[in-house]
Parts: sequence; C-alpha cells; structure tokens
Amino acid sequence: MKYSVEICLRELLFVQECVIIPGFGGFLTKYKSADIDYLNYTITPPTKSISFNRQLRNDDGLLVNTFSMLNGVPFSEANLLVRKWANQFEATLKANTTYTLAQIGTFEWDALGSTISFLPDVTENYLVESYGFPAIIAKPVFRNTHAADNTAVVVKSESIITDIIEEPILAQPFLKTTTEEEVLEPVTVEPVNTKKLLLACFGIFSLAVMTMPFFGFHSDKMNLNEANVLSAFSAVFPSKSVEVAPLVLDNIATPELSVINEVKIVQPVFIVQEEKQAEVVQPVEVVKEEVAVAEVAATNAKYVIIMGAFKDKKNAENLTASITSENKSLEAQLIPNGKVSYVAILAGNTEASAAAKLKEAKAINPDCWIKKM
Repeated sequence: MKYSVEICLRELLFVQECVIIPGFGGFLTKYKSADIDYLNYTITPPTKSISFNRQLRNDDGLLVNTFSMLNGVPFSEANLLVRKWANQFEATLKANTTYTLAQIGTFEWDALGSTISFLPDVTENYLVESYGFPAIIAKPVFRNTHAADNTAVVVKSESIITDIIEEPILAQPFLKTTTEEEVLEPVTVEPVNTKKLLLACFGIFSLAVMTMPFFGFHSDKMNLNEANVLSAFSAVFPSKSVEVAPLVLDNIATPELSVINEVKIVQPVFIVQEEKQAEVVQPVEVVKEEVAVAEVAATNAKYVIIMGAFKDKKNAENLTASITSENKSLEAQLIPNGKVSYVAILAGNTEASAAAKLKEAKAINPDCWIKKM
C-alpha cells in the first residue's frame, strides 16, 4: 500500500483529539502551551501532548476510513488490513518488549503486569497552528557594572565547579544576577525661623480681628465696631499734616495752609424701592355666538340606510341635497349624532323594505349599511 497505517495515524493526530487502533488502544491529544526551559535557555512553541489509553479498543471507524480513502480500497478490505497490522504490532511488542512508532512514540511491554507503557516523541509537533516552529535559544547576558573594562563577568555554577567566563556586553539582560547599590544624595533641611513665623501668625490674627466688624460681627465685650477699628488704625498710623509754603503771586502772599487727613465715616444709604401693586386683571367673559342649526325632525322609520358620516356638517348637508335631487325615490335625511352628522335614507319599518332600499342605495355608495333606529 502507498500509505501505511503509521502514516495514517500521524495524519489523524494533526486533526483529531482521539485516534483508536482497533483491538489495541487509543491515542489522546491535548493542547500544551509554550514552555520556557530555564536550565537549557530554550523557549518551545505550543504543541500537542500525546497519551495512550489501553482501554480504548472499540473501533470507531476513523482509522479504517482514512486508510481506505488514502489507498483507494474498499472499507471492508481496509478494515481487514488495519486489524492485521494491529495484531502484528501487538505480537511484535510482546516478543521484543519495546516497539517504536516513528514520530509518535515508544511502547514498552511489562510481562509481569501485562501492561503497556507509552513514551511520546516530544520532537514532533502535532499542533497545526505552530507546526514547523523551532525552539528558540535565548541565553541570558550577565552584566557586571564594576568591571574595569567593557567586558562582563559571567559566573556559571554547577554543583561544586565554578567557571568564570569573560564575554562582551551585548544587550540589557533579562536575568539580573548582580545588584547595583543606589547612592542617595543627602537632603539638607533649612531650619525654621521661629521669630518670623510668630510675627506672621500675629499679623494674620490681628488682621482677622480688625476686619471682623466689616463682615457684620460686633462684640460689646471686645468693643469691636467700625468706629473703634478706624480709631485704632488712626492711633497706630497717625495722620500727618502737610505744610504748604506761601506762594507770592503779584506781591500777594497766600496764607499758610495745612491739610489734615481726616477719616470720614460714610453712613450707608439704604434705597427702598416702592413695591408696585400688581394690577388685577378682571376676567372677561367670552360670549360664544351660537350658530343656529336647523333642527331635523325625528324620523319615524325603524330602519335607515347610512350613506356617510361627516364631522363637518356642511359636507353632510351637501350630500343630503345631492341624493334628494338625483334620486326622487330615496328620501335622504340628516341625523346629528354628537360631533358627527349621519346622512341617512329612510328605509321603512321592516327588514324587507330596508333590504330593498339598500339595493338602490348601493348604486350611489357601495359602502352604505343598514342602521336600526
């Protein structure tokens, strides 16, 4: 055959999670994420882990059907060939105690316990998404910043033997083995000037007390009001007189003038606005003009034919006049019903007469209908 059973097994392991060898056992695959080996400095891509279960012996037809399609043989013949191969495989395993399926794994037979152990081949990646991705080797770079030259000292410890290797600095290491001492610069703290601080606090407190009366706070015990505050200001900051030297204009001497700064207390002026009286609007009675509507005499007929219903009474009157003028045999009448006016044709007191009138009225309006009064 062009495609052996082993090749069919490997092809199915790429796309299936369970592949059964009839009468022997089944393979189970499971997703395995990427792995980092810190000892060998390798990063392996995601793959499928393969395990073997001896209890999965019932044939599900998957392997036989694949073998039949790839080799172009009937299903029955493919079934016999696959089972023959499985029997030979098991007999060889028991005779040699080990058997290896290429790119799948190695089987070992334990005669004492009559068990089969399976060791998968980890070099083969059966995950389609990462198939063909090689393992990445990423060696760490150790850097010694205290070295005199531009070389780094790498120390590799294995048990008791220590090898010191000098390597050039290549890049920033992702495994940091040496620690650098951080030097902190001393911080100088200036002493606080206590005298300036007390003066600033006293000034703020005095300013707050002096301005309290201007914000509406008055105290009789503390004698705080605007006049006393202003007098205190004048005591602390006394006004000075300014003397003006006499000026001589056309031999006329001006008298000495003295300007004295005076503090004027301006009394607040309250502006009272006169409240305007709200104008009372007298209610105006709205008199609706009543439109005279011609009363329609109540009909004595038991049945009428409704030709139409109008919200606008004028339209109803026009239709009534049109029916009466064009059809002498039909007696049209206007019947008011709340906000709607009906245009009706008198149809008598019996159902037979109403049916006869309905036939005549259908010629005018096919949607007309009989109403019982």
